[in-house]
This record gives sequence, C-alpha cells and structure tokens, in this order.
Amino acid sequence: MKNFKKILSICIIALVVIATAVTSTVIFGGKGKGGVPAPETQEENINWLDYGIYQASAEEETGASVAPEHMKGGAVYIGKGSELEINKGTFEYHEGYFGGCFYIADGGVLTMTGGTIRYNGAMYCGAIYVEDGGICIIDGGAIEYNSAQYAPAIYVEDGGKLIFGDNIENEGSILAKNEYADYGEFEIRYYVDGLLSNYSEQKIAAFKTDEAPLSYAECNGWFLDEEMTEPIEEGDVLQYTEPEVVVQSASDYTKIIKVYSKSATLDKLTFTELDSGLGYSAAGKSGITGDVVIPKEYDDKPVNALAVHAFYGFSIDSCYIPSSITILADGCFRSSTIKHVNFTDDILSIGKNAFQYCAQLQTIKLNEGLTSIGVNAFERCTALENFTFPESIEEIGEYAFNVCTSLTNLTLPNINAIKTAAFANVTGITEITIPSSVERIEKSAFYGCTKLNTVEFLGNNIFVDNYGFGDCTALNNLIIKTTSGLEYQSFIGCPLEEITIKEELTYNFSSIQKTKTTKVINLGEGVTTIPNSVFYGMTALTTVNIPTTVTNIYGFAFYECIDFKNFNIAEGSQLEYIAIGTFYGCTSLQTITIPENVTS
Repeated sequence: MKNFKKILSICIIALVVIATAVTSTVIFGGKGKGGVPAPETQEENINWLDYGIYQASAEEETGASVAPEHMKGGAVYIGKGSELEINKGTFEYHEGYFGGCFYIADGGVLTMTGGTIRYNGAMYCGAIYVEDGGICIIDGGAIEYNSAQYAPAIYVEDGGKLIFGDNIENEGSILAKNEYADYGEFEIRYYVDGLLSNYSEQKIAAFKTDEAPLSYAECNGWFLDEEMTEPIEEGDVLQYTEPEVVVQSASDYTKIIKVYSKSATLDKLTFTELDSGLGYSAAGKSGITGDVVIPKEYDDKPVNALAVHAFYGFSIDSCYIPSSITILADGCFRSSTIKHVNFTDDILSIGKNAFQYCAQLQTIKLNEGLTSIGVNAFERCTALENFTFPESIEEIGEYAFNVCTSLTNLTLPNINAIKTAAFANVTGITEITIPSSVERIEKSAFYGCTKLNTVEFLGNNIFVDNYGFGDCTALNNLIIKTTSGLEYQSFIGCPLEEITIKEELTYNFSSIQKTKTTKVINLGEGVTTIPNSVFYGMTALTTVNIPTTVTNIYGFAFYECIDFKNFNIAEGSQLEYIAIGTFYGCTSLQTITIPENVTS
C-alpha cells in the first residue's frame, strides 16, 4: 500500500509538470445553487462561486461531474465574496498549479466540516491554496495523500488565514498523511548521524506559510537543530525562520529545509522485559559513547522505562527520551558525561541521583506534567545553565540542585517546602523570591549561595530553619512579611544591611540581631507593635523607618544600638506609647521628634 501511494503521488505530480488535462471525478454532498454542476472549463471554474454561496448538505442529491486541471484550483476556485462549505463527499485526483483541489482568492471563504480531500497534486500545494485575504476553516473531515513540491496539504500566503475549529483536537491528524514530492527543485535535507542525506521516504508532511514554514513530522529521534537539543515529536508543529534559499538549478525557488536525526542506537542498548510483561526498560551497553536515542518500541512492545543506573558513568553526549517513558529511574545518568537531555511532556518524575555528578550537563527542559524531582537529582551539575520549573512541580528533593554553580536565574515553583540543601551552593544566583505557597525552608536550603543579594518572601508565617540562608555572604536585602517563623541562625553569616518587614514584627526577630551588620530597618504599614528588646545589640543599625500604623514601642527596643541616629516616624503617625529605656545605650542618637498623640 505504501508503494502504491508513493507511485500514485509521483504520477500525480508528473501530470502537473507536463500540464496534461486530466478528467477527474468530484463527488459533492449535492449540487450547486440552482442545480449548477461543477465546471468543465477554466472560465466556468473561476466564476462558478462568484454569484453566491454553495453549501453541500446530506439532504441534497449526490451528484458527480468533471473538473479538469487548472492554474488556480483543480476543482474549485472560490472568488471574492463567495463561500463554500464542505460537509461530506470526496474530492480526489485533481491537479492545479497553485492549488490541486481548491483555490481561495482574496475575500473567499472555505469551511470544511466533513468529507475528504485526497490524491490531489500541484506545484505549490496539493489540497488548498489560501491567497492573501482568503480564509480557510478546517473543523472536520480529512485531508490526506495529497502531494506537492512546496506544501502537500495547505499553502497559506502572507495575509491569508488558516483556522482550525474546536472539533480538531490534533491538527497533525488532519495533515499528517500528505507527502512532499521527492523530485524537482524543492529539496528537503536531513542529517543522519551527522552526515548530510537527500530526502527519501522519511515523512515530513506539512502545510507552510510564506513567512514561516510549518511542518508536521512523524519521526522518532529527529531534531530541529544541529546540536540536537530540540526533538521532533509525532504531530509537532515545526516552525522555521526564513528558509534557506540555495541556487542549485535554474530556479530561484530551490529551498532547503534542514532537520537532523540520530537513528535509534539499538546496537548500543540492552532491553529488559518488565515484570508486567507489558513493555521493556532500556539501558546502555558497556562502552556506549556519543549520542543516544531511546526508541519508543522494542520487539513490538513499548519502552516504558530507563533502568536504574541505565547510563551510570558512560561517556555519552546526549540522550533523546521518547514519550513512552514516564519515569527517569534512580541514578539513570549518574556520573555520565551527558551534555544535553531531551524528554517529552510525559515525564512524571525524576528519580534520586538521576543526573548526580553530571558535570558536563548543560541543558535540560523540564516538562509541564513533571511533579517531582528526587533527592540529589542534579547535585554537582556544575555546567547546568538556566531552566524553568513547570507549574506542575510539587516536590523538590534534598540536595536536588546542590553545587549547581552555573545557574544564574532561579524562579521557584509553587511548592510547600524547600528541602534540606535543595539549592545550597548555587553560587551564581543573585536574587530569590520565595512563593507564597512555601511554608517551610529546611536547614541549609540556600546555604553558601555566595552571590545572593536579595531575598523576598511573598507568604506569611514561613518557617526558616537554622542555616536556611547560612553563609550567603552577599545577602544584603531581606524583604519579609513577618518575622514569626525565623530561627536563631536562619541567616547566620549574612550581612543583611537592609531589612524590610511588611506586616508583623515579633520578638523572635532578635534571633538575627547578632549579625551586627544591619544598618537599615524598614517597617511596613501592617506593623503595629515594636516588641521588647527586639533590636537589642544591633550595633551597626543607623536608621529605622516607622510607619503610621505603629502604636506601641516597648522597653529596651533599641538597647545598645550604638550607631543608631535616625528614628524616622511617618507623618500622620498613630504612635501612642514609648516605654522607658527604649533608647537606652543609643549613644549616637541626638534628637527625636515625638508625635503629639504619645501620652506616655
């Protein structure tokens, strides 16, 4: 059957090339308005729909008529102000130069809710050509086995519109069975194992636009880029920038679109049948090197998993993981030389130690749908560059990104807890925002992030364990809503030159007072009370900014703040009480302006 389609496709295109008129059969859902049949001449074809709307329906009589090959639309030309709706029937074996079956001119509209467009051929596109200003709406039916040099299914000019309706769940299912001609001036090239090859029978079925060609591909282990970091999945839309124009013949239309492939390395892999008998796990053979592509299937069963320690210690460069695999097993790439890894949107979890000690790993793409990252999963991946956490992440394990020194930007997901040393020694990051979902930051979670300058907490009552930000030696700015969850050594070794407390100042804030480096305290409008001895012994403190909402300052609040000079009270202050001994030992404080409403 495949060879038949291949021969049929070539024959159709050959008919286009020699411009031979062909008698073709068109089966509509009914007759045209007023019983007008399909045209028999090009002039009739161009004018057929110009007078109004043609709509085929199940109730109308099924008719058959002849539609010869034409320049614009082998079957139907849809002119300005005209509309055509197809909901049944078959349009097949048509040839045209611009559109093998339909040509939609400026102001014309084609709506397809059913029926089939198949076995049509043309120079530009096999099925439907959409001119600048034309509109094509696909909401059902099938477009298949059409063939052309430029776009086998649909060609959309700049300014034309192609719209897929709500009934189309996967555009690839509509267009994937069409093929490029494998002859003539249009050439597709791809790379297999790094070697340039001419286009053969690998399917790259597509529709295109003038500005950015779009393609569907049914390939396993094929990539968009030469580095092979952007895999092509079945049904994916491949968007290219302006395609290369290469003069290899008399025509200026010779275009080369490049895709790349690493063939599945079956000879380098070993497969073990799962206990369930429903699939296989894959692992590397001893001595495996280079680029690895894991196949979706082996011995007619899916490859469901990577084995534990599948590529432990191997000298591999990259690995493509297919959609059939949902879990990356413990230690699967541990201590390997892998540089790039690509997996689909089907990965649910990454096991413990999965990429631990992969010092050459540079890029990962964490997919939406991923829920957990295991303990030590990326520990000491010192070359790992920036990435984005998906919203689906629920848990990040202890030491997961410890010593990932090349990370410079980190946006945390909405998780409940940041586990012990999860981001310790990430020495490239300069700021962190803690999401409101986080309730607990465990011991040493960000320990040793030596370039970290600013931390902001968006939530309330976040518990920060001892050494949570220990020895973050550049951490000068802390923005927090409440101090109630801080431990004695939460910020030990941090300078914290400026601290902003937005809503609640609690007595345990004294747990960080021994830093002796904080210079400025900003209290937000939510703060109402300054507790006893809360700033006791902060010898570098020079300035405290008091909002209008503070009503009470209790005893010895600024005790022995020897550099304290600026006690700034906001205009309109509601301050009523300042306790005895509040400023005891503040030897640098010379003047204070007390609001009139302070009574004691």
